[in-house]
Amino acid sequence: MSVTISRAFIWSRVLSIPFWVMLNTLTIILYKEFHVSPLLVTLLIALKPMTALLASYWSCFFSGKNRNFVLTNLIRFVPFLFFFAVDSAWTVIICFSVYMILSRGSMPVWTELFKKHLPKDSQHRLFALGNTCEYLGTTIFPIVIGMMLDYNADLWRVLFSLTALLGVASTILMLPLPNTLSETPPITKKVFLPWKNAFSIIKNRPDFRTYLIGFMLGGAGLMVIQPVLPIFFVDELQFSYTEMMIAISVCKGVGYAMASPAWVKLFKRLPIFQFSFLVAMLAFCFPLILIGAKWVFWLCYVAYIGYGLMQSGSELSWHLSPAAFSRKKESLPFSETNILAVGLRGCVIPFLGSLLFYLFNSVVVMLVGSLFCLLGSLVLINYKEAREEVVA
Repeated sequence: MSVTISRAFIWSRVLSIPFWVMLNTLTIILYKEFHVSPLLVTLLIALKPMTALLASYWSCFFSGKNRNFVLTNLIRFVPFLFFFAVDSAWTVIICFSVYMILSRGSMPVWTELFKKHLPKDSQHRLFALGNTCEYLGTTIFPIVIGMMLDYNADLWRVLFSLTALLGVASTILMLPLPNTLSETPPITKKVFLPWKNAFSIIKNRPDFRTYLIGFMLGGAGLMVIQPVLPIFFVDELQFSYTEMMIAISVCKGVGYAMASPAWVKLFKRLPIFQFSFLVAMLAFCFPLILIGAKWVFWLCYVAYIGYGLMQSGSELSWHLSPAAFSRKKESLPFSETNILAVGLRGCVIPFLGSLLFYLFNSVVVMLVGSLFCLLGSLVLINYKEAREEVVA
């Protein structure tokens, strides 16, 4: 069974790489091709974490069964098969929302599959390998896609349809996967169960509560700058699609792939709080370096290499933290708590970034982002009981 899970996890990510490259350009496509307002760009960015509030219900009550897990993967790609005929920004936003709900809802299932069927060392290696394959793929496809979009910007519609087809094909690999949940909660408990679990964990587990606060602050620092990035690239740096792809996907992918093996080793050796402190400090540097790109354009590429280094460790910590904190108990409630926290943060932080940009400028927004990351790192490193309470 471990071989089946490993194969499904790796190849489902590999087949989805071209689609993820396209998805990463969606805010820029909306701003550059549909000429939407910055507020609508902010809405799209906010929807990514906000959909987590609905995703927690999907993960808790549907995705635990194999047939629903397979259905989740299928449905999230199907709307994009028809993007060749899309001419409305709102259609794009709705399809993106459906995709994010189903994607976030299915991730806890992978976490539980890893915990139940794989040794801890194999969990770390497999997750890192899957992400490394994904980010190595983003060193090839973005340049090709960027050049195609520079040649004919309208090709984004066809490219979305073709890459979604590969995502649909990955569904076949998930058919042999086992169920992860032994029972489904009664219907009367379904509405409030994720919130009840989250409040119980936050109240009774000060170690996880501190971790969550620190990680939420660090993530807020990166999220608050997201609404200004399309404007920063298109209007201030005046980058072409190819130049943007090199920064956002290629440089980030190279940084991610280079750092992944080192992060895996550190995750085994360091308490999760110290590990996450290093991640938050890298996040703190990203907006500061990006500001310098206004005067020295190639610093943008340096910033995104650093972003890739950071994200490699961030995803390892974030997705494996439920297993680390749950110890021998079921990890799903911890995963749901993570998801709900991300959703609540997404209801506020992107709009804060948009407001700061309206009142000031992109530099101020990025400085505020760095400050959030610094605060998060201080929360994580100052938790003295980390080594005793959680051994990653």
